[in-house]
Amino acid sequence: MHHVLEWRNGGSTDIDSLTLACDACHAQVHDGPTGWATTRAAAGDTYAGCTEWIPPPHIDPDGNPRINHRHHAGELIARARRKARDRPRAEDGVP
Repeated sequence: MHHVLEWRNGGSTDIDSLTLACDACHAQVHDGPTGWATTRAAAGDTYAGCTEWIPPPHIDPDGNPRINHRHHAGELIARARRKARDRPRAEDGVP
């Protein structure tokens, strides 16, 4: 888990302030060697409420936020459900 607002800077440890992050990504946030930052996508945005990962200047000088969809469990579950729903079933005569 990752605190979107760093815990030591006043971020709270509750569900609205946390996001999923793999070890490799989490190691690169804030004071890590690459200096990525995180924030939440604003209301009205396509991915409102999702964690935005803001790259350091040496990767993107404009600091354009990016969504890492692998860190959003709801999206992964929805994709798996769609895939299962769309998969041919044996009773349809398709192996």
